Amino acid sequence: MATQPQVNQLIARIATGLKPDTLDRDRFQVFLGDPEALDRFAAEFIGTYEPRTYPAIEIMGIVEPTFPDWSKGRVLNGDIHRPDRLDFIAIMGSVYFHPRQTGETHKNNRPSGHEILASLVASYKVGEDKNGNTYDVSETDLIHGHFGLAELTNMKKDWNTLPEPFKVWTKGKLLYGCRDVVRNNNGNLSVPCLNCNVAKPCVGWYYLGSSWHGSEPALREQVSTQG
Repeated sequence: MATQPQVNQLIARIATGLKPDTLDRDRFQVFLGDPEALDRFAAEFIGTYEPRTYPAIEIMGIVEPTFPDWSKGRVLNGDIHRPDRLDFIAIMGSVYFHPRQTGETHKNNRPSGHEILASLVASYKVGEDKNGNTYDVSETDLIHGHFGLAELTNMKKDWNTLPEPFKVWTKGKLLYGCRDVVRNNNGNLSVPCLNCNVAKPCVGWYYLGSSWHGSEPALREQVSTQG
């Protein structure tokens, strides 16, 4: 059976061996969800491939970045598990997608950012948010392990030194840090993202009322099986 590190090897090899516009992302997502295909991959491929390894970057002690002036503060309460390092090869196999975010079946019905947040935090209900509300995070919520503004800012700052397979994989994507959803001056919710759809990736903020597509994963450290 293919282990998660082995699947990460596959993703890394595809990222370095293919141009981004030649990969059928929908079919690739189906492949990653097919245990039999992954077993064949493990049996036929793992023994012949020696991947280049990259050290994970420890982020313990990184100072929390300053939030924008328009931010009225985070809306998620509680001790949310956060990554203590950035393992860039593992990240590619640990991104989070809402069930309707990828694939042809739901291409005309992608989830909004509100639905993404509701899938990660049980106390948040779509359509029930009010200005001033905050939301308690439980131990079973899927938000644990997700990245926030600190990790995204660190990636932007050290972009030139990041592993090439990761930088190739990110092209054309918006990478989200769902742990740090904030409320703006108008009462709406926004989430930080690393915009890799530009020549020089930059950190920005994305309105939760917008739809999220297959090129817009939420970054996380793999801490449990995705629901």
